[in-house]
Amino acid sequence: MENQKQERKQQEPETGLPKIEKEEKTKNSEKKSDTTQTIAGLTRANADLTTTLKHLQADFENYKKRVDRDQEEYKKFAAKNIIANILPIMDTFDQALREIKPEDKKKEFVKGIELLYAQLYSFLESCGVKKMQSIGMPYNPLSHEALLAEEAKDAAQKNKVIEEFQPGYLMHGKVIRHAKVKIGR
Repeated sequence: MENQKQERKQQEPETGLPKIEKEEKTKNSEKKSDTTQTIAGLTRANADLTTTLKHLQADFENYKKRVDRDQEEYKKFAAKNIIANILPIMDTFDQALREIKPEDKKKEFVKGIELLYAQLYSFLESCGVKKMQSIGMPYNPLSHEALLAEEAKDAAQKNKVIEEFQPGYLMHGKVIRHAKVKIGR
């Protein structure tokens, strides 16, 4: 009988279940809710990390593309300074060829100079260098350097290049030397 009294004392008055079983159920439900919260937190953290990883991968891909583009641009213009130093030699050749008298054009020496000029010009073209056409073109301060301006003889010459003192050059479509010109106003 005494045993039965002790068991009754340990039983809960509302449920009739022993206290130990109720405590275990409470602990199990707390563990389940803790586990559920932990899983939810880990799922959110996983989603956040996945998003961050995707952003970092995209940033890295963009970085690689930018570096590749910069390297290509560097390769294109690596010889720019050397070519800029060759351009005065081209000017000298141009001037020398313009000064040759018609009766001297058939001499072997003149033909040799013309051949050298053609080879040098061909080399520059293979490097992406082209001479700009300026005479008769509209004045553009991005490609022309106006040294003189004079009154235009007619409306067609207004704001156009009338005379070229020194040719301008482009390298891969970018100006490496502005043309020195006279414009009409």
